[in-house]
Order: sequence, then C-alpha cells, then structure tokens
Amino acid sequence: MEAKKVAGTILSVSCKTLIFVMVALLLILMVQNLYSFGQKIFREEAKTTTENAILVEVTVPEDASALDIANLMADYGLVEDSKLFFVQIILSDYKDKFVPGVYTLSTDMKPSELMMTISPEEEESEE
Repeated sequence: MEAKKVAGTILSVSCKTLIFVMVALLLILMVQNLYSFGQKIFREEAKTTTENAILVEVTVPEDASALDIANLMADYGLVEDSKLFFVQIILSDYKDKFVPGVYTLSTDMKPSELMMTISPEEEESEE
C-alpha cells in the first residue's frame, strides 16, 4: 500500500513538472516570436535591394482602410508580410492620410517610403 502512495506521488510530481516545463517552453517561444516581430516593425527593411528592384503600378482605392492598404501592398509584392505592414501603418503618422490614386512603387522602398508615397499631402506639409 505504501508503494502505491509513493508511486502516485512520484507520478503526480512528474506530471506537474512536465506541465510546468511545457508552459515555460511555450512562453519562451512566444516571447521570442514577439521580440522578433517587434524588431521587424522598427527595423523597416525593403523587400529587395536597389539592384533587384521591380517597379509596380498600384491603384489605391477610395476609402481604403489600413488593413486594405497592407493587403494591397502584399498582393503586389511590395512587402513581405501584410500583418507586419499593417502594424507599421497603425504606428505611423500616415495612418489615415492615404490618398486614392495610381502610384508607381518599387520593391526596394522601405515601408515608410511606401506610406509617404501614397499620402502625398503629408509630404507637402513637411516642406
């Protein structure tokens, strides 16, 4: 009878330890992913180099939301990740200043350059 109690206790402690280790590893992976995502937000890298740049004609529709713009840029191959670009838009000064129209953009433009180009009113007010 005593052996069953000891075995039960060992099994219980082992299971609790295993669950704790799994939760700790999950938290570590989540923190690493969040840190990496945060770095990408502020690092602002162009999709290609100047030598490999491709010009793309993009039509920004009337009443396009930040999410619409992010998806549009990803669809045209101007940004790697639409979710990342969406967060960059939300954190930028250009959030609600996009002007509908047709723009020629390049894959070697950084996200802030893309946003600046499709919100020309902001650019004029800075000068």
